[in-house]
Order: sequence, then C-alpha cells, then structure tokens
Amino acid sequence: MTTPQSRTTTAERHSADAARQTSTPTVAHGTERVSLPTACGPVSAALRVTLSVSPDRPRVILSLVGQLDRAIIATDDLLAADDLLLADRLLEGLHEALWQDVDDRWAHDPELREAHSMLRSAMREARERVGL
Repeated sequence: MTTPQSRTTTAERHSADAARQTSTPTVAHGTERVSLPTACGPVSAALRVTLSVSPDRPRVILSLVGQLDRAIIATDDLLAADDLLLADRLLEGLHEALWQDVDDRWAHDPELREAHSMLRSAMREARERVGL
C-alpha cells in the first residue's frame, strides 16, 4: 500500500532539491544567513571591509590584529565598547556561517582567528576584573 508521501515523483523530488539549493543558505541550526551589520567604529569597519572581499585578494586592512590590539589598549571598558562587542560578534558569526555574502573560508583565516582569540581573552579578563 502506498501513502501520499511515497507517491512523490522523481521530478517533484528534483524540483524540491533545486528549490532548496537556490534558496537563501542556512546555517546548521536552520537560521537564515543575514547581512553584515553596520559598523560602529574603526575595528568593526575594518572587519567589514576585510569580509566583503574574497580571502584570495590582497588585504586592504594590513593588520587587523594590530588594530584590534591598539583598540583594546585604548578602551577603558571593553564590556561597554560597542565597536569591540560588534567586532566580537562579527568574528563569532564567521564560525556560525551566519553572514550572507561572506566567503566561508574567512572562518579559517589565521589572522582573524588570532584577532578573535585576542579579543575573547581581553573580554574574559575584563569580566574577571569586575567579578562577572
């Protein structure tokens, strides 16, 4: 005995597969990919510029790690610094494949991984200082 679900034709299955392939890509947990948020300072702006091009192209921003290091040193309150909080979210979103129109290879870029690690360490230390 066949059920309505088992009557799907090969053409219908191929059509459904094609529709899935041309729709907005989704991340592993089913969330649609989204556009990069608007920058709110120099670090998030530098990240947006970097992520907007292919990892194969020469870097427009030559040292994100250096720029981030200077921003961390110059910031009185890391936990309230919108630019650095957004930078952290931009970098985290790479590993979640969250950003639409961003090459997924950026998630494995050594400089971006180092920048994210440095920022996370600085934020962890800031939380510890205030007892969070």
